[in-house]
Amino acid sequence: MKDFGQRLRELREGKKITQAELGNKIGVSGATINRYEKGFRQPDPETLSKLADFFDVTVDFLLGRTDDIIPEDIKKAMKEVDPNDPDWKKAVEIYKDVQEGKNPVYHGIDMRRLLDLPMEEKIKIIRRLLDTMADSQQPK
Repeated sequence: MKDFGQRLRELREGKKITQAELGNKIGVSGATINRYEKGFRQPDPETLSKLADFFDVTVDFLLGRTDDIIPEDIKKAMKEVDPNDPDWKKAVEIYKDVQEGKNPVYHGIDMRRLLDLPMEEKIKIIRRLLDTMADSQQPK
């Protein structure tokens, strides 16, 4: 398995952001990110948590204790979803649009903004969105 520095660098480069940009997002300097990536320094627990939230991965994944990138709460939510559900298919479409850099706005929510939120907040917003969609489909 990869070590923390390798994982951090791959995740950062995958988002196409500089060390300085990542540092600004989580409240440390670009030089600190550089030290993390080179293995000269390890983050404190609070910073580690901010990194995991920013990249939507688990702390265990960041630390190299698992190769499973999907957080447990998302796995649980995925088990509760019917892949044939039209709302689920629409959510997958929106996700792909966001990943491709498009600007999908759905029920008044700019889905790109979800990317920068902590996982807990993303789940709340997605649940509200699904509830809104279900309410709008109820017969009147």
